[in-house]
Amino acid sequence: MLVSLALDFLLSYHIIIEETESGMEENIVGMLATSKAGHDKNSVYVIIQEDGEYIYVADGQSRTTERPKRKNKKHIQIIKKVKLPESDSGFDDLEIKKMIKSYLREREERNVKG
Repeated sequence: MLVSLALDFLLSYHIIIEETESGMEENIVGMLATSKAGHDKNSVYVIIQEDGEYIYVADGQSRTTERPKRKNKKHIQIIKKVKLPESDSGFDDLEIKKMIKSYLREREERNVKG
């Protein structure tokens, strides 16, 4: 009886895990992300495109929307606090710069206070 209950629990747990992993994946385009690896480690970007296991990011300055940086999804940390809405014409470099600057200012204020 106990073995049967444990087996039922494990099967239901496995089904829940499969649903969350393969189910509705959140759209990350427009979100801020921090680089976790590479020469640009700790840099903040906006995700402008998702392509399989890679994403394309821009900072509005050295990496514009015309010349985004390709990063492996494993090498970024998504910041879910803010999401830049994409217009019909795509993302604007000026809006990306403003969003990143605002986030960095807010993060700096939190670090000083806390």
